[in-house]
Amino acid sequence: MSKTARTNLILCILTVIVGIFAIFFAFRSDKMIKNGIKNGIGTPTIYVHGLNGSLKSTNHLVTVASRDGGTKALIVHIAKNGDLSYEGHLDKHMKNPLIQIDFKNNDAPVAKQVEWLHNVLINLKQKYHYDNYNAVAHSAGCVSVLQTTALYGYDSDMPQLQKFISIAGPYNGVIGINDRPHSNVIINDYGKPQYENLSNKWYPAYSELLKECNDFPKGVQVLNIYGNYSKMPNSDGYVSIPSARSLQYLVHNKAQSYREIQINGNNAQHSRLHSNPVVDRLTSRFLFDNN
Repeated sequence: MSKTARTNLILCILTVIVGIFAIFFAFRSDKMIKNGIKNGIGTPTIYVHGLNGSLKSTNHLVTVASRDGGTKALIVHIAKNGDLSYEGHLDKHMKNPLIQIDFKNNDAPVAKQVEWLHNVLINLKQKYHYDNYNAVAHSAGCVSVLQTTALYGYDSDMPQLQKFISIAGPYNGVIGINDRPHSNVIINDYGKPQYENLSNKWYPAYSELLKECNDFPKGVQVLNIYGNYSKMPNSDGYVSIPSARSLQYLVHNKAQSYREIQINGNNAQHSRLHSNPVVDRLTSRFLFDNN
């Protein structure tokens, strides 16, 4: 065999070997990405602020999450007429993408927030092709996430909620509107409140939530964080502890797991909870530790 022929044969063999390795690693990479998405590594987390809140309400939580295992991805701006606009970038190769929800009308009642949030989640599935998501919410945003999940959680055009972190959620009354720090109590191990507060301009009645949560999907992991503010005990200054803890009774027979944690002190005040270092650690562990 001539030297030229031998050289050509060696080049052919090397080309075949390189091709085989390229196919192997491409297949392996694709499999790892798919497995990662299946195991929650690619699961997006939405952050929902409350009444009179803004992106500032969730900025700190997102910054901490991006440090501890997430990737800042999108801000979804919701105009007062409900139109959606997107800031940032999101794709399925991202590790734990983080999505902030920005209600431009931040004084809208929970019912309107639910309508808007429902549209955001439909788009999350149809536009970005996610089948699952996590949610972190503060104040009224907690009630909006709960109600959206209860009303639409089984719809085929919706992604499925996997993990829900509720921070200072007013599920059964708001101080100064229809509740007081020491006017209600939890009367059993399932979180049942003694009194069920009525609806008002912004929030649904507890009885309405209770009825809707009959359809709350099974399999959701729930972490309920609430405050015991030193200057207004048995509340965070805005939401009483019984009101926040009333979440348990709404989901106790549906959720895959439920855990509640009380934060104490000056930094347990309602608007300080979403920038509390203890809350930072709790949310990151709950979202990312088993990934």
